[in-house]
Amino acid sequence: MALSKLVMPFKRLVYREDIYADIIKKHPLAIKQVPYWCQTEQLTKIAFENGCLIDYVDSYYRNYPVRTYYDLYKTLALEGLQKRKNIKPYTRHEEINLTYPNDSEIVRNVGDYQDNIYHAMIEYNCKNYAYIYEKHRDLGEKRLNELIQKCPEMFKHVPKNSQTQELCNKAVKLHGDNIKYVLPKYVTYDMCRDLLMTERKYIDYVPHEYIDTMLEIYVLQSNGSFNLDMLDNKKCLEIALTNTDNIGSLQFLSQLACWRPDKDHMTDDMWLKLFENEPETISNKNFPEKYKTRENYCDALNRGVRLYQIPRIKDLNKFAVTVNGKNISDVKKDDLTNELIEIAKKNLSNYEFISRMTRLGLYDYITDEMYEEYVKNNDDVLWSIPEERITKKIIDFALDKDQAQIRYVRNPTEEMLVNLISKNPRAFCEIDHKHVTYNVALEAFKRDKVTLLYMPPKYKRFFTLFYDFY
Repeated sequence: MALSKLVMPFKRLVYREDIYADIIKKHPLAIKQVPYWCQTEQLTKIAFENGCLIDYVDSYYRNYPVRTYYDLYKTLALEGLQKRKNIKPYTRHEEINLTYPNDSEIVRNVGDYQDNIYHAMIEYNCKNYAYIYEKHRDLGEKRLNELIQKCPEMFKHVPKNSQTQELCNKAVKLHGDNIKYVLPKYVTYDMCRDLLMTERKYIDYVPHEYIDTMLEIYVLQSNGSFNLDMLDNKKCLEIALTNTDNIGSLQFLSQLACWRPDKDHMTDDMWLKLFENEPETISNKNFPEKYKTRENYCDALNRGVRLYQIPRIKDLNKFAVTVNGKNISDVKKDDLTNELIEIAKKNLSNYEFISRMTRLGLYDYITDEMYEEYVKNNDDVLWSIPEERITKKIIDFALDKDQAQIRYVRNPTEEMLVNLISKNPRAFCEIDHKHVTYNVALEAFKRDKVTLLYMPPKYKRFFTLFYDFY
């Protein structure tokens, strides 16, 4: 009985409304961290008036601010779009640190009360068009044209009854994949022809009445692979055989020979002509054996073919890595030598070399200096370094680049954590509770009261009890 009398009032102190109100006034998004059973109408109102979004308030209270403060909310949303015009979308770390969310969060939570908010939204970030309610997506022809001009991939969210011939033509011209979302009545011959001139894959979206007249374009242009079902089309074969000087025709015949061995129409001269234009042809299983020579393999490697695309020939390894350092990843582990690795190191950036050596498990070839440069110039890479290779200097460089990387440090010292929090108190959110000591918690609390919400229970209760003394 005595214990319950002691504990219960102490627990209630953890959820003092005045403390939460004080924190939320300064950091409205902190309401995300308030347990739902502690959210009150007063806290909701404070968070809302200071710019919080409805999405972060427990559903029990969500209707309250919308109903009572609709005009204020609309103003906040519009102001938010303008303030955040040049802010990048938040990362997980920034979200944990309670920075404001990006535009799409505002639009996503405006709900039915959008009014003119989507006009401002399109001006600042067209991609947010996807988040507005469907009944608000008809912006008028002029606005929709502006939207598609700035962000053509948003066409798939345009309501069907808002499509026009002009809008569809523009959308497909700017982004070919939009053909999937165009109503059949707006798919024209010219639209299909222009699409096929860019890539073969769009043959699937050509209406049946145009297909026969499009086959010549489909076969003769040389961009993209052929659909397997089109390999059996007699007209395609006829077009290819009557235009054997065309690279597109040779591509068709080589793919036909690969997938339909009984229909091999390729001659040696055709294979060589195709190889001259597309060096990766040498990896085709039907490529004549007599032309699979070391000289041709070297020619292919020199023109960008990767080592894994040709047969494993040990004496080609050095040439391949010299031409393209990335080929070090394709060398058999048993064939790797110090000489090959040194050549790759010269031909790759520090980041690429470390990434490939890490993938191969060859950590001994990576020096401490290379790791230091690696963490100094790249975000969020400390996790990829073996624990035994992490030095204090590497940790310092990593934390200077991004304090959130403290979560990858296995056994941080109290001094390191206190020093980190003194530079950025919000980094406390990333520290594992088992590493939080009294001094670490005190430093975080003194510098930023919002860290109270992220503390282990024992320190949360202590600092809540003595909140007014700090």
